[in-house]
Amino acid sequence: MKYFINIFFLLVSFIFGIIYNSYITKQKVDNTVLYKTQNTKHLIQNSTLPTKIIINKKQMNNKIVYSKEDKSQIYKVKLNTKQQTKLQQVELTQFEQFKKLIYQTNYKLAMDIYTNHINGETVVKYQYFLFSYIESLISQNDKNAIVLVELFLNIEYENSYGLYFLSQIQTQNKDYKKGLKILYELKNNYLEDDLSKAVTKDIIIIEQLLRDKNELKRLSKIYNKKIKLKKYGKNFIVQAILNGSIKVNLLIDTGASISSINNSVLQKLQYKVLNNNIILNTAAGDIDAKLIQINTLTLDDIAIFDFELTVSSIELSKMFDGLLGMNFLNKFKFYIDQKNAILYLN
Repeated sequence: MKYFINIFFLLVSFIFGIIYNSYITKQKVDNTVLYKTQNTKHLIQNSTLPTKIIINKKQMNNKIVYSKEDKSQIYKVKLNTKQQTKLQQVELTQFEQFKKLIYQTNYKLAMDIYTNHINGETVVKYQYFLFSYIESLISQNDKNAIVLVELFLNIEYENSYGLYFLSQIQTQNKDYKKGLKILYELKNNYLEDDLSKAVTKDIIIIEQLLRDKNELKRLSKIYNKKIKLKKYGKNFIVQAILNGSIKVNLLIDTGASISSINNSVLQKLQYKVLNNNIILNTAAGDIDAKLIQINTLTLDDIAIFDFELTVSSIELSKMFDGLLGMNFLNKFKFYIDQKNAILYLN
């Protein structure tokens, strides 16, 4: 009996020893985790590198293994608010650095980041930002646009959007033929719908600009004088000088057989009355007027002497001082370029 009692106590002692050793081992492990975690926090807090840390516990032969993962992993160590703020300030991603350099117009360094870090997953993000920024520069006619576009095309020389931006800049600089050549080449490639529509629209615009440019050259050869006009609704106003000193604004009226001035202008002029009682047929009906003659009417450096005008008591408009009719225009071969607001005379 005594033998069995001894065996029992030995068994109890053995079990107790196992339980105790298990408890002691757990405490050591917990202390080790705490120690490593605290050290990791200290490392992050004092690090100058934009590296994120993750603590992984892998149970291998009853040992805990710790590993640093790359910055794409999620940082799972809890930090207080101050530590998180400091980490965010230190931790600029490559894309954020890229944007910052672009805004600082440090385009070369920015495009170095683009070259080294672009991949299938990031290309959309980088190009969306870059293209939006370039569009903004072009809309403001900013000279930096060409610098950035050329740097981009040095890297991606066949990129359709980069080439389209280059054509826009060349068109802004009135280098229409170069811009049009790029657009023709793009038109022959497969393009996204929006870009294809933009290219087609720009081709139409530039072709029209070239036609206008050629037309201006042709007109300049035919007419030896061009006078800038001011648009007034669908009509045009030209500045003239009466008797060498009185400046007036005259509305060009090809439907008027004779030019006329407002009565308020007459008071400033020296003139000769040719007929004190004439009838003028106007859109408002027949009105009484008188026919006068002034010394000169001058447009730019073209002067007509002994020029005849009609004057009535009705003010034509407060926006202009009279009408320039066919008794002036018929003295020339003339053409009104309505699009560019130019009066051509020969």
